[in-house]
Amino acid sequence: MKKTLIALIVATSAVVSGSSMAWTGGDFNGSVDFGGTISPAPVKNPWEVSSGTAVTDLNYQISANTQKITIPVNKNIPVLGVRTIEAAFFNGASGLSPQISYNNFVDFSKASQGVGTLTLDVKNNDDDTKIGTMSVAFYAGAGYVSANNKDDSNVQQGSLYANAAGNAFFGGVPRSASMIDAEPWVTVATLNPEYVANFQNSNTSVGMFTPSKTSLNNKGLKYSAFYGAAIKSGASVNISLDRKPYAAINWKASLPVTVSYM
Repeated sequence: MKKTLIALIVATSAVVSGSSMAWTGGDFNGSVDFGGTISPAPVKNPWEVSSGTAVTDLNYQISANTQKITIPVNKNIPVLGVRTIEAAFFNGASGLSPQISYNNFVDFSKASQGVGTLTLDVKNNDDDTKIGTMSVAFYAGAGYVSANNKDDSNVQQGSLYANAAGNAFFGGVPRSASMIDAEPWVTVATLNPEYVANFQNSNTSVGMFTPSKTSLNNKGLKYSAFYGAAIKSGASVNISLDRKPYAAINWKASLPVTVSYM
């Protein structure tokens, strides 16, 4: 068996050797071409995303002549969480900064303490026709910590705002430092502790988060960060119907969410 295998390999090598070269008689004028594909090594994405589950118990009984409805929210409603997959720092690099789009349904232009306004079309759940609009206070907060990735020096920790594409969590937090939650870890941990479970915090005490923005791309630093968005318990869902209802309506409203990276 071993001799047969060796003979086969030698014979195959001989055939390949004999057919791999091209020969030209006499003079020669040509070229030898080189080429290939150059591509950057893939960067490991350190993030994972969690969207809130559907909420179907926002019920309210009204009179037949009412078109304005206020439904109290009696529990926190998590909407979106972004955290690191591992409870560990990641090294800064391009392409790792989360970008969030709520498709213009969330307005942070007049936000205070991270609370803006969510406005959506209200539709009949049975036939998908528009029957009105709804608005509700919408909270979002994000925080980060960074340090030198060689000796853990130069520790920085902040509550994030984002005023330009590329800033971490751009589109998902207010654009101004004066509009963000000063203590996002405290708030987000209350809304959904899973959102901050992997955060490598240096100090989450009150007053330890400085308003900041970052693109998470400094290769000399390592980072940890989190994002959380929710409708807080105690908020009110305000619905304005296009016409007066004459029977019970199963209503729905949908918030499209996109998370990408740059």
